[in-house]
Amino acid sequence: MLALWMLYAALSAAAIVALAGLVETRVRRRRRVLWSLALVGAVALPPALTLAPVGRGAGITVDFGAIEPIVGTPGARVGSAVRASSERWGLDMALLVAWGGATLALLGVLGMGIHWTRVRRRSWIPTSVDGVPVWLSEDVGPAVVGLRRPVIVVPRWVLDRPPEERRMILGHELQHLRARDPILLAAAYALAALVPWNAPLWWAFLRFRDAVETDCDARVLASGLGAPARYARLLLDSGARIGGVVPVGAGFGERTSSLERRVR
Repeated sequence: MLALWMLYAALSAAAIVALAGLVETRVRRRRRVLWSLALVGAVALPPALTLAPVGRGAGITVDFGAIEPIVGTPGARVGSAVRASSERWGLDMALLVAWGGATLALLGVLGMGIHWTRVRRRSWIPTSVDGVPVWLSEDVGPAVVGLRRPVIVVPRWVLDRPPEERRMILGHELQHLRARDPILLAAAYALAALVPWNAPLWWAFLRFRDAVETDCDARVLASGLGAPARYARLLLDSGARIGGVVPVGAGFGERTSSLERRVR
């Protein structure tokens, strides 16, 4: 039955995510690689194991239990078997319909986010801040947005920050731009949307998003653009100032609980 396979897939994903969580405690950098592998493994491993061919000479033994005499007419027993099979088929079809509907809805959200970014981009002004090409907005950013041609968008308040803080903000966004993180995040979201009922997989997606940001933080600090304490204060201040939501993008500040982990 499909329900049992879904349970098996969720438990397999939970084991993969738990293993990645244990490994993460020993990894300081490149955490995005760890969680991207966990995402792919949690999606691909259960179907791969299910569809793997059985080796020659091996087989699957099914124990049907003791043979009992048929009670009642043969027609009644056949009818009961048909009804049971029909009920299982009906449940599987209902699960498939719900699965497909949820996947389409989540992918639709992703598509709306991409469309929203294109529409809002028309009101942004292309300019340069400290020699870095950016798009200036009223309330969106700091972030990198766009999939085909990702760009840095910053709100106007960034222009009023001290030069050191601007360098840290722009350095963070340049790291996102070089790594093409908006594409990676959109791909990870789409991957999770393929199995929307798999809760451990969504947890892995959230950890991947967190890893994308903390890896960028680590690279910025390693480049010497600013002191860690000032960088942490700037993270908190940016999180408090964010007004516009960036549905498809990667940015410096955020309003999620992962901001506390980044500061630590």
